[in-house]
This record gives sequence, structure tokens and C-alpha cells, in this order.
Amino acid sequence: MQIKEETLGNAYGLLGILYRGYLRNPNQTVIQVGENALTYKELIKQGESCAAALYNRGIRKNDRIGVMTANSTNWYVFLYATLRIGAIIVPFDPQIGQYEMTYLFDRVGIRMVLVAPSYRGLKHPEMLEEIKDKLLDLKKVIVDGEYIENDFFETLETLKKEESMDLPAFELSEDDTNIFICTTGSTGNPKIVDLPGKIFNYNNEKNAGTFGFEPGARLYLTMPLYHAAGFGWGICCLSQG
Repeated sequence: MQIKEETLGNAYGLLGILYRGYLRNPNQTVIQVGENALTYKELIKQGESCAAALYNRGIRKNDRIGVMTANSTNWYVFLYATLRIGAIIVPFDPQIGQYEMTYLFDRVGIRMVLVAPSYRGLKHPEMLEEIKDKLLDLKKVIVDGEYIENDFFETLETLKKEESMDLPAFELSEDDTNIFICTTGSTGNPKIVDLPGKIFNYNNEKNAGTFGFEPGARLYLTMPLYHAAGFGWGICCLSQG
């Protein structure tokens, strides 16, 4: 791994939280889903390879990258890879259908998205194949599982095998967007909220003390990571080690 520690160690927002956890205790668990656990060292190693793969496929700072899978350790690997190259992570409810995907992907400008081969009967790769002509920004679908690869589809395991590289240093300020949070719509069309780094830093500082998080604490998170609360609580916990 070729990492400029002086840059990432001081990175603002989400990337800084994840990388400082690695600097403090590389062998500590970041997240565990079922029997699968991911340490900071594993997160950085896999995330750097994925980041190189995204960069080599044309993803640049401020590009919007979607993630539409159930909770998993790979969710955080893809999160780190996206942030590492200065792109914006956009979590989606993996239960949304073609209408919501078309509406949200078009308005956000999604260039790449991580999906599962299937989720609760929804086969997102096939659904995206059907509507890709309507999604002018979408260049590639990454599948977290086995799938036939071609110009439009690639698997996450392929990205993880990419050789890491000395990626350009991205200076992220407190005003740079870290994440877009999207609703499913419920009673209307979905909504999109832009959250810059300073919002996450403020929330982490205030909420971590209120919740009593401290180094070594473990949070039993029962909410989906795509949801603002589930994602936010997880990051808030990690921010304290």
C-alpha cells in the first residue's frame, strides 16, 4: 500500500475517521456482520485496491457513487474506496424499484453503483440493464457476488484484486460533500440531502459524548447502513475508536 499518512491522517470528515482508526489500532474490528468481521488493516488494504480500481475506471473527485446492498463488511470497503478518491458516496435502500432508481440516479448523477446479485427477490443487475439507456451518467455496475462480467458489469472481487497505487492526494475541506442521503419517497418522490464534512464532524462530536461512546466500545447496530441513522450511529461509534 502506498499511502500518504500526513494527508489521510488529517483528512476531514468520513475518510479521516476511518483512516485515523487504522493509525490508532490497525487490528481492531471496524464492523462485524454475522460471522464476517473486518479489521481496520483489512479495510485499508481492500479499500486501497478498490480505490485504485475506481480511479483506473475514470472515477474522480466529486463523482457520485451509489451503494445499494444489505449490511456487509464490503459496504465499508466500498465506502472507504469511494471517499479515498474524493468521490461522494450515495447509499440507497436495496428495496427500491426501477422507478426510484431511475428518478434518483438521474438527479444525483450516479456514475457507478454497487449492488447485490439479488435482494429479497429484486434482481438489481437485471433491472439496471433494462433501464441503462435512461441513465446517461451510469457507466458501470459493480456486483457484490458472482456475476458474468462485461463492459457494463464487474464484480467487487475483481476490484479488490486491483494493484494499489499512489493515488493523488485529495484535499477535502469542511464544506466538501461526503455523502448524499436519499429517501425512498414514501408519500411522494424521493428526496436528496447533501451532507458536507462539517456536519458529520459536528454530529460526531456532539452525539458521541451524549451516547457515551469511548475507545473499545462496541455498538450493536440493528439498522440498515443505507439509512441516515444506521450509518450515522456507526460512524459516530468509530469516530471514538
